[in-house]
Amino acid sequence: MQPKYNLTPAGVAQKLADLYALSDSALAVEAAAIKNDFGQWIGDNFTLTTAQQTYLNGMDISAMGYYGGQMAICFVHRRPVTLVQDEENDQLKLIRTENSLATEADDNGGFVVKGSFTFHIVYL
Repeated sequence: MQPKYNLTPAGVAQKLADLYALSDSALAVEAAAIKNDFGQWIGDNFTLTTAQQTYLNGMDISAMGYYGGQMAICFVHRRPVTLVQDEENDQLKLIRTENSLATEADDNGGFVVKGSFTFHIVYL
């Protein structure tokens, strides 16, 4: 069993390093898990503060579906995923994403993914 990391920029980087050290088939299992239930996967793989768990529990289902789908693509193709986080405070919390993923599909069934995905946690 892989260790849980804090949901911080360093923790996300460490988790990604663990994931990308897996075999392709094991990584595909993780990709399917995050795509099918983003919130559950985050809870299973990261130690969350009470505030983080509350935020995750209240997250819009369409946002979770989007994040899970993008993460699954990143995982399978071993693309960078980054968390950038403002210093936590009691203000309004927002998650903004930056997606530079680009794909190429050829007539031989090849599929190439380039780019990265970044989560920005900001407080207004």
